Amino acid sequence: MKIRSLLLKIPILNTILIILSLYASEGTPSSIAAGTKWQNYLSRLAPRILIALTISWISVRYSHNIKAEDVDGYVISGYPSLIGFGIGVYALIFGMSRVFFTYLESIGIASPVAYINGNMAFSLLILILCLLIAFISRLTGSPSLLFSTFIFLYGITAIIDLVLIIFIAALQDTIKNKSKE
Repeated sequence: MKIRSLLLKIPILNTILIILSLYASEGTPSSIAAGTKWQNYLSRLAPRILIALTISWISVRYSHNIKAEDVDGYVISGYPSLIGFGIGVYALIFGMSRVFFTYLESIGIASPVAYINGNMAFSLLILILCLLIAFISRLTGSPSLLFSTFIFLYGITAIIDLVLIIFIAALQDTIKNKSKE
């Protein structure tokens, strides 16, 4: 754990580690200071990484006319808007009624606010990191098609997580409003 405490002293990296810990622990506030078990990281990150890698490999394998620069261009041109959308949703979630947070408590989420913070911040962090990596790839002029495709698709998994949170929040609000009628 000594390495973690050293890494937490590095600006920007400390923010990434805190968000990653909160995401991997499914919103357990104590994970911010103590970290979380590697199994938690594995169970939360591995499925989306495997999905993005598999689809990337298939895409690259059977694609004949796409270039890495094109894929990086999709990330560079589209992800800034998606980041703005995600930040707006993040703010909106906390402006909603308590129904969503009560629902999260009812399904066993001990700290709904920390859970939402971890999930929303992680998705936004992934989009930002994908944008940064695509930008650096463009600057260096040496992108790999497989890597660029993976970065693009991994960012898409983050967007799917954002949509899921919006969907659940809206669904719970709709259910509450129906029960008032």
